[in-house]
Amino acid sequence: MIIPVIGVNEYVDTGKELSLDLWHLPYTPFPGDGGNVVIAGHRISYASILPPPFFYLNRVEKGDIVYLEYRRNRYIYTVNSKEIVEKKEIKYEKRLEGNETLTLYTCTPLLTLRNRLIIIANLVRIE
Repeated sequence: MIIPVIGVNEYVDTGKELSLDLWHLPYTPFPGDGGNVVIAGHRISYASILPPPFFYLNRVEKGDIVYLEYRRNRYIYTVNSKEIVEKKEIKYEKRLEGNETLTLYTCTPLLTLRNRLIIIANLVRIE
């Protein structure tokens, strides 16, 4: 995953749980499968001196570009919205019919688990 505006260029893990980096939720589709691709990541890590990939996710704004590379294709998304929701809110994880979307989420504010910062992006093209 590449998010140029915040300097992210990281591998997305497809394992069974959130690791130190980025994690594709296993019950959501992969890029190109249609629906809502959901990727979670930490903003704080006590295991590294470097900030985690989503540390600056709050700086992403509408119109910013996100790239995902999967199966030799580059999926290019444009950010459509940003919101803060309660941590128990899971509607953003559900599979959406129609246009393919990418949902990124992390905890917010920093150093808490109180809420979730949600970024939703729409697929604009595949290269």
